[in-house]
Amino acid sequence: MKKSCLVFIILFFFILIVSCGNSKKANETPDSEGIINDEDPADTTEDELTDTEEEEEIKDDDYEEEEPASEKKRGTLGGECYPNKTCNIGLVCDTDNNICIKKEEDLKDDEPDEDLYESEHLEKTKRLKLGNICTNQDKCYNETEEIPCPEPGEDFYGQDAQYTDKCAKQKFQFRIVSGEQVVEDVNTGFQWRKVPMHKTYSWGGSRSHCNNISFADDDWNLPTPQELLTIIDNGKDHPALNNEYFPEMPDSDDAYLWTGNYCYFNFNLSWAAGIYDGQIMHFNNDETTHYFMCMKGTNPAPSFKTSVVNGEEIVHESVSGLIWQKNTDSINLTWKEALAYCENLEYAGFDDWRLPNKNELASLINYEAEAPASDFPDMEGIFYYWSSSSYVSDPTYAWAQYFYDGMVWRLDKTKDVFVRCVRNAK
Repeated sequence: MKKSCLVFIILFFFILIVSCGNSKKANETPDSEGIINDEDPADTTEDELTDTEEEEEIKDDDYEEEEPASEKKRGTLGGECYPNKTCNIGLVCDTDNNICIKKEEDLKDDEPDEDLYESEHLEKTKRLKLGNICTNQDKCYNETEEIPCPEPGEDFYGQDAQYTDKCAKQKFQFRIVSGEQVVEDVNTGFQWRKVPMHKTYSWGGSRSHCNNISFADDDWNLPTPQELLTIIDNGKDHPALNNEYFPEMPDSDDAYLWTGNYCYFNFNLSWAAGIYDGQIMHFNNDETTHYFMCMKGTNPAPSFKTSVVNGEEIVHESVSGLIWQKNTDSINLTWKEALAYCENLEYAGFDDWRLPNKNELASLINYEAEAPASDFPDMEGIFYYWSSSSYVSDPTYAWAQYFYDGMVWRLDKTKDVFVRCVRNAK
């Protein structure tokens, strides 16, 4: 009996010891890898926590750098501004950050649709020629100063600003070509690139630059004198160009733009246009450096046809559609007299003749000929002819065309100069 009791007591204590051991293991928590972690979280130092957070931040930064950046096209919302600090229509350039933002009155959440910009906001070009484009002169002058525009029959009636209904006013727009911004002439369809203002070049260097430029596709050239005159604004000076579309132009009296034409009478000379006033002069190809503007487009040579109407000869120029007086009897008149002569002229049965403006007269020139530098029938080749356009820098002068070589120059209004009148075909 005593022996049985002893065995029972030993067995009881053995079961008790085993039960306590299992209870202790159940209260211990394993970590994620199955290893028991006996450390108290409170024992983790502040420095250790900071290091852990920094490692997590570095990982986040690395992840952000690996994500592809969202690139914005130049000129669009959030993209870089164009070099002349402009953006696509509806946007303005934040010059401090060089990015395109919305105008204050147009602040919306939606981004402008580039397809809409191209299709609906751009005008269709008209393919007009130099003789169809206004000089942009909108003021009247006498022989010394600006005056209110006179009425028919009054002295100085018939000058440039009074016949702006006979031509198309200058008009430009920005167009995106292969991701680059060009200036497009709505009247002619010509496309222009802004002149590189940081440097001047020789004539050969300018021509080579335009021929080899990689910008908004290719086919760039130096313009002819007539093509360059299509963007000259003779209603202003210093510079005589539109500031919005051709900004930052130099305005000094010795700043010129090269054209692509050399002088037919001397191949060492080439033609250039004065930026400050719009004159056409020739300079030495190698010894002179000027600015330049590359362009795309072609301007066909004028085509003349002579016909007899009511017993008198007229010349129809088919490119511009203008009709010219052929027989002038070598009339030499002052500018005031020339205006009155054309206003009162009855010739070939027409009485709506007028003195031509600067662009109309320049459209008659052929820069691949001399004495005369024109294919106009029986043109006197060693004389100037008056235009109806005053020289706004000094109204004592008016623009005249020299038909010996094609120079466009200013002459004193009191000087006796040849006259040839023009009219528009009905």
